[in-house]
Amino acid sequence: MQKTNKKGILITVFIISMVGIIYICYSSLKINDKIIYLGNDNVASIKVSRFTDYDEFLKGKSPSIIIYNQRNDMDTSAAFIAGEVNINYDFYMKDKDYELEFVRKNGESFSVGLMSKEKVPKDNIINIPFIAYDFDHSIRGRLEKAIITIDGTEIANLKLKIY
Repeated sequence: MQKTNKKGILITVFIISMVGIIYICYSSLKINDKIIYLGNDNVASIKVSRFTDYDEFLKGKSPSIIIYNQRNDMDTSAAFIAGEVNINYDFYMKDKDYELEFVRKNGESFSVGLMSKEKVPKDNIINIPFIAYDFDHSIRGRLEKAIITIDGTEIANLKLKIY
């Protein structure tokens, strides 16, 4: 009776240990070197690239964005985000504060201020490039949606899909 009881306890401890190890490994996995997210609705569309390599980030960002930081200043960032938002001119408001909020799969969020353009192109689509720095290393930090606000009012809630 004691042998089967010890054996059962050992098996239970082993199974619990394996589940714990698998959970720790899965939650600390880094996501791919580059992930592209896309989202759109009738108000706006977004393309977001998340890089873990700083040099790739520099190549992938819009040429209109100038980065003054040196590579060693960026060591604290887990990833670098570059992208662009296209807003339908019918929803565009000049001289307003635009903000882009990213919501992760794990519920956490972070925001990026957007610099609005002064000149409206012929196709009536306002293109706003942006960059951000991400500090989440885990696969659970995957981006799920992007919310665009103007002066605190939500104008678009875009579900992000991995491309």
